[in-house]
Amino acid sequence: MRRILVVGSSGAGKSTLAGELARRLDLPLIHLDRHYWRPGWTAPDPVEFRAEVAALAARPAWVMDGNYAGTLDLRLPRADALVLCDPSRVRCLTRVLRRRWLHRAMPGAAGPDRPIPDAAGSGRTMPNATGPVRPTSVAAGPVRPTSDAAGPGRPSSDAAGPGRPSSDVAGPVRATARPDLPDGCPERIDLDLLRYVWRYPRHSRPRVLAAVAAYAPTIPVHRLRRPRDVARFLDHLT
Repeated sequence: MRRILVVGSSGAGKSTLAGELARRLDLPLIHLDRHYWRPGWTAPDPVEFRAEVAALAARPAWVMDGNYAGTLDLRLPRADALVLCDPSRVRCLTRVLRRRWLHRAMPGAAGPDRPIPDAAGSGRTMPNATGPVRPTSVAAGPVRPTSDAAGPGRPSSDAAGPGRPSSDVAGPVRATARPDLPDGCPERIDLDLLRYVWRYPRHSRPRVLAAVAAYAPTIPVHRLRRPRDVARFLDHLT
């Protein structure tokens, strides 16, 4: 397999699994969210995005994660295999919430980071961990606007506690970076995203399977529902 397409709900583990596949098979990794979103969760021109996806799909080899059902007609005919990350809705929701906590706003976060904007952006997607593959990630599907308050993970300046510097020492508050998202798009959650995850089995998954039937009826489809499915699938690659 030289071109593998990975799809699934937010919190299903798309990005993590795609990264592991790319590592094991020594293939280029493409996170579509990084090509779609502009800073502040700004959506691109649809025609321009389709042209960019067509150019990405035309490459000789890749592991590509991301739903974007409106571009499946460009990607499925080029793919050698489709991996559908399909855990339960409860598992996906749990991962989405856990991911938000892991990438919460923290003072002086180490490593690459992104400033938290003053106002909510205009959309989001997501990744998270599937099965034994680590670290956590997945991706999210079609555009879903989000917003979020500072919430937990933003310590007060007068109660830093052991090992947690106060905000007046640590500097500006930042959100830790996710490698599958572009700069300027910090992790956020809102009701629309949670609703999308809950409705994915009935609304979005059928669209993916219909696209397979229409554009790539002979493509192998690997549906991974449990952690052991992921482990077995990865073991078969080696």
